[in-house]
Formats: sequence, structure tokens, C-alpha cells
Amino acid sequence: MTDRILGIDLETASAADLTQLGAWAYSLHASTRVWCVVFGFATADGDYRLVRWQPGEPIPTDVARWITDGGPVLAHNSGFEIAIWSNILLAIGMPPIAPEQWHDTQPLGLAMNLPASLDGLAHALGCPIQKDAEGSKLMRKMAALQANGDGGWSCDLDTPDNRRRLLAYCDRDVGAMLDCYYRLPELSITEQAVWRVDQRINARGVFLDQKFAASCAAVAEERRRELDVETFAITAGDLADSRATPALKKWVVDTGVELPTAVRRTKQPDGKFKSTTSPTCDRNAVVKLLEDPNLPATVRAVLNNRTESNKVSSLSKLKRVPLMVGGDGRLRNSLAFQGASTGRWASYGLQVHNLAKNKMGPGEGDLVRSALSRGDLDMLKFAVDQPLDAISQSIRSVVRAAPGHELIAADYSAIEARVIAWIAGQSDVLRLSEAGTDVYVYAANNVGSDSRQLGKVCVLALGYGMGALKFLDTCARAGIHLDPKDARRIQNAWREANAATVQFWHDIESAARDAVANQGTTFRAGRVSCVSTGSCLFLRLPSGRALRYWRPQIVTGGTKKIKTIDDAGEVVEYEVPVDELRYFAPKGAAMISTSTYGGKLAENVTQAIARDLLAEALIRIDAVEPYDLVMHVHDSAA
Repeated sequence: MTDRILGIDLETASAADLTQLGAWAYSLHASTRVWCVVFGFATADGDYRLVRWQPGEPIPTDVARWITDGGPVLAHNSGFEIAIWSNILLAIGMPPIAPEQWHDTQPLGLAMNLPASLDGLAHALGCPIQKDAEGSKLMRKMAALQANGDGGWSCDLDTPDNRRRLLAYCDRDVGAMLDCYYRLPELSITEQAVWRVDQRINARGVFLDQKFAASCAAVAEERRRELDVETFAITAGDLADSRATPALKKWVVDTGVELPTAVRRTKQPDGKFKSTTSPTCDRNAVVKLLEDPNLPATVRAVLNNRTESNKVSSLSKLKRVPLMVGGDGRLRNSLAFQGASTGRWASYGLQVHNLAKNKMGPGEGDLVRSALSRGDLDMLKFAVDQPLDAISQSIRSVVRAAPGHELIAADYSAIEARVIAWIAGQSDVLRLSEAGTDVYVYAANNVGSDSRQLGKVCVLALGYGMGALKFLDTCARAGIHLDPKDARRIQNAWREANAATVQFWHDIESAARDAVANQGTTFRAGRVSCVSTGSCLFLRLPSGRALRYWRPQIVTGGTKKIKTIDDAGEVVEYEVPVDELRYFAPKGAAMISTSTYGGKLAENVTQAIARDLLAEALIRIDAVEPYDLVMHVHDSAA
């Protein structure tokens, strides 16, 4: 932690939607303006001095000198400040800030498994300076500009009093941020190196094919309208489309078809949960109805339209691609360092971590991409039965090599399967991995199947202790349709074939519980060590990095209800005594009590170790010419 640092917070206004565009594109929007910037010169003893600036005023000389001399600069969620500084403030005379000068309280807090927001972080750390709630309301109102009719934009709340109030709000944020900074431990040397690479990747950005995205969006919109017309005709005008769930449920019931039921649990004012059973038309219900050979043809057609139409929501981001990129066609600041408690990255904007996987074969995929490039829906319908699903699987093709470059992708094959086997001592999987055998096919064979996709779901779901009922639902979401008895049989077969992994669940939960009960004593589970200080449980990874679980405790007393599938394939519910390992985890700006168990802890450390392997690879690739990293997704880099 540096002894002296310059904190920065700024407030802006725009007619653009920051949540839709992302910080970089937002900063480039013609309407975006800066209301004010507050700088805070701080020292480790807690003293700080504020310097205010508003457009039209001279640049503060001490600020300019600090930045020009290479002094460290602090922001919270610095991607926003970097974008505004680079695209607005530099143009009006602020000095450039080198990437290595930036520091950020958000990843420092996230590395500690604390809230991402500044107000949540300050509250969790017990800072005496908290965010200004009333000022925050004014800031949100003043952040929105409206067109004024003569080609410009204005804000009705732009008054001298409100500007002064906004400055005071900004003062408070800088104070809270600096207080948080000196309460948080610095990232390790390794993590600092990862952070610097992360900053370079975000600054460089990844090129998006705007023409292809626009063509995909246009074909998707045309297909959506076509499905709506079909649904309207099939239902004789009763349904304008198949996406409005209440109307669809009523129409299906009116045809004489009985809908499947679902149990929903709602929390009551007394804190207890109430279970209610009601008809449903969710994804699993639609799959179940479509499996019925006696389903009326009209209902089948409408439900097929619903299945395909549900892809429309995931395609809406295609329309935003031209708005999210800069003038050079690159999407920047799309990766969130330490976005998950395991240390894995999250993503913003296009959400590159959540793009649908392309499951089409080479020939089919080529034909689909050709149809989409041409904007030819008829050609697309010739190639596939569900055009919207095919478009969803093609969104990854929006990510392209920038002109004059090649895009090279590399990934770790079956990384989670290998890591969980390594930390659990599942020797058969390790031997097969070393021999180059596909571990997902091996997992499928162990449960009597030749489906690689089923094997993958087994590893990534059953590998972390998932129950048969949830496994059934997970398979359905992956397009694998089992009956309950098969789900139970596969669960049993997988656990029998992976006894070492099952034992690791028990070992790591026992080690964590023992650590909570015996503060200061280290307990091991395979390659992971557990120790508790009372206020925090640490799970130390082979890399030396630790996962943190705040205010851990063992909670006993009372009972809870468990639902599962028995060996006969029946869904059964029974009560078990409450005996849980609980801790506090961030949810929004709050820290809430959360329960965990051996399988979940095994998943946490597996994903964390896989993340550390990727992080090390990013550092190595970044150091090699002529490769420029532009993005990465969990187990792959490009």
C-alpha cells in the first residue's frame, strides 16, 4: 500500500445509457459531459486534502504535477474514470495518466470477498465516512440529460445550488474511497501483475464485427415477427405472440391440455418459507409437454414457437454492438477483474463470458454464417429448424480479428475436470488426462452413456455434489432430457466411479468446520489448507492465494426440508436436522448470511485454481512479442 496517493472521483451527465453501452462507449457519446472532479491527496495516517475542479476552471497545478511525475492515482471501479479521463478530460487539458499509475479499491475489496460497490465496501469495512444517500439520489437525477430541441442536451436540475451539492457528494465519495484504500491489504505481487495485464487487455479492447452483428439482429427481428404472425394465426388471434406467459398458460389450458405444476417457495414476514404449487409454462414444463405424443398439433406448434422465441432476449445485445464500441470498432473495459468470489473475471456490455456455445457442425455452421452475412432468413431456415437458436449460437462470431491482425485462441481442455481430479486425488482421471483421453467421454461411459455432453454435465454438476433433482433440471437446460429415475441412476453411478472426489467433499468440509471450531489451527484437505481467525475463514490455494469466508459459524438446531429423487424415480421430501457451515457474503451492497457445504467448497477451490492457471498464462503471454491479448473467457485466451 503506497504511503501517498491521489484519489479521484468525478460526476458526469449524458443522454446515453451507461448500463447499456459500457463506460468507454458512454464516454464517447456526443452528449456526455463532466459536472465536476474531486481530487484527494491522502497519506497512510488518514489525512487527506481535497481539491475541487469544474469545467471552465484552470487545471489544479498540484494535481497536474502529481500526475505528470507519475504519482499513483486511485479510483473505485477505475474503468469509468479511465474512460472519462481518456476521452473527455484529456481534450480539455488534463495530463495523461499512464496505465501503471492507476489503483482501484474495487478489486481490492472483491479480492477480500467484500461488496463491489463503494457504499457496500465502506459499510463492510466499518469506515467512519459513508456514502451520501441523499446526494446519491441527486447525482442519479443529474446524470440524465434530455434533448433540448435544438440539437443539444440539457438538465433541468442544473442550478448553482445543485452543483455545489454534487461537489459535496463527490467530496464524500473521495473520502470514503481513501478510507477504504488504507483499510484494505494490497494485492500480492502476483495479483498486481495480473491486474496490470488486465488493465492492458481492457485498454486494448477486442474488435467486434459490427456489420455481422447488424445482419444477425435484422434476421432475428424478421424471424421474431414471423413467429408472432404464425402464433396469431394458429391461435385464431387469441395470442399476439408466444412469449407472454400468463396469456399462453390460459390459452393452453383452454385447449384442454393440463400444464405441469411447479413448487415455489416464498419468504414470509416471519422469515419462514411457504411452498405453493401452481401450473407452470417454464422451460422444463414446455420440454415435458412437447415430449407427449398426444399433444394437439396447434399446442405443439405454439410451444415450438415459444421455445425458439425465448432466444430473442439473448439476441437483444446484438443491437447494442455499434453503440458499445469505439471509433476503431473495439469493445473496451468489458472484463471485470476479481468479478467473482473465486477470483474469476466477470464481463460487462456484450458479456463475452456468457455467449452461447456454437454446437453446430462445421458444414452447418458455415451455411448458417453465410446466410446471416447475407441477411437471408429463407436460406437460414433451409439450413436449420430453429433460426433464432442458430443465431444465438453464432453470436461468438461477432468477435473477430481487427483489420490487419489474426485472432488466435487457446484454451485449457476440460480444465475443471482436471483440477478437481488433481486436488481430490482421482487418479484414474489424472492418468487419462495425461494420456490425452477425453475425460468427458470417460465420465459418460462411467454412467452408461456415449454422450460427451452428458459426461460434461456430470463432471461440472455431479462433481460438486449436486443432487439428483437439480441434476435433472441442469440436464434439461443443457438440452439433455432424462426421466427422474435415470437422473438418480446416473448420480449414483457417477459417485461410485469417483469415490476420491466424493471423499474430497467430505474432507474439505470437515477441514473448514474444524478450522472454524479451532481458531488459528490449520487443517488440510488434499492440496488446500483451511484456517480461521474467527472473523474470517481462509482457504489457502496451491498458488498461495486465499479464498475468504467472513464471520464463519456452525449453525445447528431445528430442521429443514430436503427434496430429492429416490431410487424408484419418485420425488420425495423429508426433514433433516439443521447443521450448516455459514458465512457472510456480498449481495449487492450488503453482506448476507449464506450456507455452504463440501461440494460447494470443492467447486470454489476448483474454479479458483483454474483461474490462477489462466492468470499465470495471461502474464506469460503478455510478455511475449508479438502477441497482444484482447480477451479471455474462464479457461481460454485470445
